Amino acid sequence: MTDFSACVLCGQCVEVCPAKAVEMSGRCFTEEEIMDTILKETHIMDNSGGGVTFSGGEPLMHQKELKQLLIRCGKSGVHRAVDTSGYVQCTIMEEILHYADLFLYDLKHMNSEKHRYWTGVNNDLILKNLRLISDHDKEYQIRIPLIEGVNCDDNNIRETLFFLDGLKNRPTVVGLLPYHNIAVKKFEKLGKRYLENGMQKPSEDRVGRICDLFKQNGFNVNIGG
Repeated sequence: MTDFSACVLCGQCVEVCPAKAVEMSGRCFTEEEIMDTILKETHIMDNSGGGVTFSGGEPLMHQKELKQLLIRCGKSGVHRAVDTSGYVQCTIMEEILHYADLFLYDLKHMNSEKHRYWTGVNNDLILKNLRLISDHDKEYQIRIPLIEGVNCDDNNIRETLFFLDGLKNRPTVVGLLPYHNIAVKKFEKLGKRYLENGMQKPSEDRVGRICDLFKQNGFNVNIGG
């Protein structure tokens, strides 16, 4: 039985586990190691029209390192996408947007207080940074996690449509991401209990109706990404 309260993430249990039942899920990489990995895949990117996506966590929490990698990818002709919640100071966003080709942007809730309730922060910076990206004619895609009991209600969907329609440049794609509870198993592996707090998977009918609303308002929509 693992005592997770005593874990200091040293990794020694991985080395001594005879059944190899324990593993470390990540490690630190240097900038050079990351670039070597990226450049080894450029032939695949060239054939597929793809590139590199910097995600997390929140990549903009590591502004200096992210900027350097974006610059180096740009010099090597690698397409650069940044996957972000948008919850960073506008000065950080304004600097990084000059070096990214595409933003994958989460939009969780339009009501600031409900956003704070579910995420711990309000959405003021998130909406402000989204306007900033749009105003700079930078390509971006919106991803909306659809969670029954959180943000699937008609009022939030209408406010989302109204906000996106009022931006200088619309997103190229709106991705609707229906909620699932796959995180339950991940929490179990960490010896923790996942609290859903009333969050539920939306019905296929509800997802379909939301998709139709976005399409009727002229948005290009994908379900699931």
